[in-house]
Amino acid sequence: MLVLYFKYRSPNSLVYKRVFCGIIQLTACHALEQAMKEFYNQHAIDLNRLVILTSDDASVMLGRWNGLAALLKRTVPNLSDQHCVAHREDLALTASWKDNNLLKNIEVLLCTVYTLFSRSSVETAALAELASVNEVDVLSFRPIQEVRWLSRHFTVSAFVRNVDALVLFCEEQINECNDPICTYVLRSIQDPQYLLALYTLNDVLNESANLLKVLYHQSKLTSCAFLSSQIRSTVPWLQHFLE
Repeated sequence: MLVLYFKYRSPNSLVYKRVFCGIIQLTACHALEQAMKEFYNQHAIDLNRLVILTSDDASVMLGRWNGLAALLKRTVPNLSDQHCVAHREDLALTASWKDNNLLKNIEVLLCTVYTLFSRSSVETAALAELASVNEVDVLSFRPIQEVRWLSRHFTVSAFVRNVDALVLFCEEQINECNDPICTYVLRSIQDPQYLLALYTLNDVLNESANLLKVLYHQSKLTSCAFLSSQIRSTVPWLQHFLE
């Protein structure tokens, strides 16, 4: 499936607009160029007005010789192509986490907690009831989605907001049925290194998410790419800080 968004501005306006254009079902990866040209023809849009193509870094999109951008450049010689800065930011975070044992363990913890509550309305209701009785706020746990550039920010933020309620829930489950998953979660939460890492990550990811959203809406693409490179250095710094 090819998902298309257009960014454009009217001739008499300096304000750019972003619109969802459609989803095209493809018969094969090599049909991308034909699908794009047919879409432009069907909607009476001059393909030569295409200025820049932004996508993920898949070879079928940005491959040097046979990627979609390379094929379109044969028709639109002045076309520029770019790896989506939001996707680059997510890849930078993923690469930074990949070789760090502490953060890999934290990711397992985040995924475990999300799975625990997302698959059981009973568990979710029990957590909400405990939080209400103890006057603690709760926020829905969020999954880590690899291609979502704000995914880790949302996931860590929700976890940190729910720490107090989660401790109460795990303690109750351990007392009632000695639940092994809750034992693991509670042991992790009570580990000072895990807590410090989570709260520090929450601050760092919150700042980077806010800045990225500002830069994205201002179309400061170079600044976004620079920020992505800076995020790569955050995780080694955090590890050094914790040690």
